[in-house]
Amino acid sequence: MALTRKDLYRISGIISIILSIILFIVCICELLKYGYFGLSNTGKGMVVGVGENKIIGYTCLAFGVFNLIAGTLMLIAVKYYKKKRYKSLIFASSFFTLLGGVFANLNAIALYLAFSTDDKRRVVLKMQNQIQNENVEKLQLKIKLLRNMRDKGEISNEEFRALLFDLLNGKD
Repeated sequence: MALTRKDLYRISGIISIILSIILFIVCICELLKYGYFGLSNTGKGMVVGVGENKIIGYTCLAFGVFNLIAGTLMLIAVKYYKKKRYKSLIFASSFFTLLGGVFANLNAIALYLAFSTDDKRRVVLKMQNQIQNENVEKLQLKIKLLRNMRDKGEISNEEFRALLFDLLNGKD
């Protein structure tokens, strides 16, 4: 079965609406929570900083809005196929598709800038994690040393517990 121009317009409109719905769900969920586009300060699930994430989130949302309008106008144009309103609706749909493309490009530029810039927060978090890992390793070595001393009989169980308690509470 060969597709007519009218069928292609209808398919284009439906695909635009489906894409918009998916973008709305993802963007709204992400903008409302502390995640990829949200206000998370943990560095996990983020592109770079809060500002860049909001720009990316809102341009993605705008892309979805304009695609929804374009798809809806396309489906309405199919209803008036070969009538006077048809060409103006196709023109309006194309205009909103182009606006959606502008926001998709802005989103891509924001993503590029976010990924290409050095995030100082990420570097600081990485350093903090390394320091914490080193502290954990030192603590594990001290506990192992205490266990060895207890096992060899150099300290009693009560002394071991007291020293372990002090060690875990930060009283070296």
